[in-house]
Amino acid sequence: MHTSPTASLGRSANGGLNVYVHEICNAFSDRGIATDVFTRMQSPDDPTFEVLAPHSRVIYLEAGLGLEKYSLYHEVPWFAAQIRQFAAEENISYDLLYSHYWLSGEVACLLRPELSTGWAHIAHTLGLVKNQTLAAGEVPEPPLRIQVEGDIAQQADLLIASTADEASELVSLYHANPASISVVEPGVDLMMFQPIDRAEARRNIGYGPGRLLLFVGRLERLKGVEVAIRARRTFASCRRTASRLAWLHSRRRRAACRLSDRQPVDCDQSSATARADICSTPTIPRDTPS
Repeated sequence: MHTSPTASLGRSANGGLNVYVHEICNAFSDRGIATDVFTRMQSPDDPTFEVLAPHSRVIYLEAGLGLEKYSLYHEVPWFAAQIRQFAAEENISYDLLYSHYWLSGEVACLLRPELSTGWAHIAHTLGLVKNQTLAAGEVPEPPLRIQVEGDIAQQADLLIASTADEASELVSLYHANPASISVVEPGVDLMMFQPIDRAEARRNIGYGPGRLLLFVGRLERLKGVEVAIRARRTFASCRRTASRLAWLHSRRRRAACRLSDRQPVDCDQSSATARADICSTPTIPRDTPS
């Protein structure tokens, strides 16, 4: 509900969840499984719907335009009502509701009795875990989120966890039934990420010998770019050799790699990561895999 698989990566809070939903829909489509993804309009220029894959489409609903994430909770009933109306007008019934993040889980909780017999949910992050690992100055997740996540843990038919640790946290912190949890570890797109020659990859951005530290992520405090900057300084002093820091940011399946003193170079992500001696993704706080 709070973001979209079609959103431009690296802008605002658009990141891993967007990619996850996009790739899940692609995988379902490859297997002949049709999906409808319901999200909010992010601007008045958004279309009514958009094709995401041969058997997948994104439906944009008018709800909470311009609101910040936590204020969207008050839009949940209206968002759910529009999904009901869409299903009725299209004469569609769904085999499964698959919600991502706590706000969408609350929507699914309202829709499940009449729209589908099954409900799967993946949290992506958990409020109680985030509150246990807050960085200095970070604002804790509100009690409302914790309450909603607890309701979801008790009511969803299937809880998908990305790691065994997350599964344990669902049981210990939210009292979820272990029998309702399935661990599905995130995978790697082997069509994108493949071994390539490092020297050739570096020549593509005009960088030859020398140490290269690559930071992968968008420029916000949560992603810990300052950790990469400090690591470069320590790396250089310990090794007594020159090193440089590069920043990789992506839009859909392309990427731009920027050295500190040069313009961005368009590249594919596999080529970008092959250039580096160290690839850094120091998310802070970190309660799910990067």
